[in-house]
Amino acid sequence: MNATDIFSPADHLPAPRLAQRSHSPPFKRRVIGAILLALMGSIVFAECANATAWIYVPDVSQLQYQTTGNLVYFRNFNQFNASALGCCYNYWIDTTTTEGRNTFALIMAAAAQAKPMYFGVPDGYASGVLTESGIW
Repeated sequence: MNATDIFSPADHLPAPRLAQRSHSPPFKRRVIGAILLALMGSIVFAECANATAWIYVPDVSQLQYQTTGNLVYFRNFNQFNASALGCCYNYWIDTTTTEGRNTFALIMAAAAQAKPMYFGVPDGYASGVLTESGIW
């Protein structure tokens, strides 16, 4: 046997093909762009559907509240905004959540200093949990 008679199985395999880069057709880019645009638009419309009504309280120390278990109910928002529902259990915060505890702490700090504060309630001043609050 001679060295030229010896061969390996790799000698009979076809040469490997180089990976070809596939280009996205323009319509794929347009479809992806349209999907992203529709998704962004739905987020904007969803945010508009969850609108917030705002109640301005010029002196938070005048705000009356009642605690029951883990809920803090606000009793007199209607004295600061005629559109808000009257007494007694229409607006509340849940102090079992981090947001609820932070909101209540902010209210207590603002009340101690007689600061003004804004409160966000469900759209149309409907009864429900306070959605937002802050001192601006």
